[in-house]
Amino acid sequence: MAASEAHLWCDGSGVPDGPGGWGAVLICGEARQELCGGLLQATNNQAELTAAIKGLEALTRPCHVVVHTDSRYVCDAFRQDWIAGWKRKAWRGVKNRELWARLIEAVEAHVTVRWEWHKGHAGVTDNEVCDKLAGNCRKAILECIEFGLDPRELPFDIEDAEYDDLVAGPESTAFEPSRD
Repeated sequence: MAASEAHLWCDGSGVPDGPGGWGAVLICGEARQELCGGLLQATNNQAELTAAIKGLEALTRPCHVVVHTDSRYVCDAFRQDWIAGWKRKAWRGVKNRELWARLIEAVEAHVTVRWEWHKGHAGVTDNEVCDKLAGNCRKAILECIEFGLDPRELPFDIEDAEYDDLVAGPESTAFEPSRD
């Protein structure tokens, strides 16, 4: 049986030394699933990486995946093979090394992964959906903090990068691609 083709749209929203959010849309045939979550402390690049990781990890079996992102940082690392250079230099000076390792592992779990860059905030529907999901998660965390509430009680995944304490939301993020 041939592997399914899945499209992953992903985006992150973050500011230095503040909370971040990530959003992803998985599409396989007629099936569609929106995913989102937050990071208690993240830069925008960390949120972008997390969106790609979470989207790829949500696929329940190896697929041919097309990843659509507005992050040159994430896309060019694969399309321009920055990763090979980072590995040759033993990852010296590379920020977000742990997230890159998780993303590489998530990529390697699939048959093929092709990276497509799209200009952000340009009216591309699924990119805009991801941007809104990511931004809403980041804003919800900020509001919890502002009102003295625990953001880990929010109904979506929250990851605390400092302690690597993942608190799962009530919904599973597993996405079962259709068998074509």
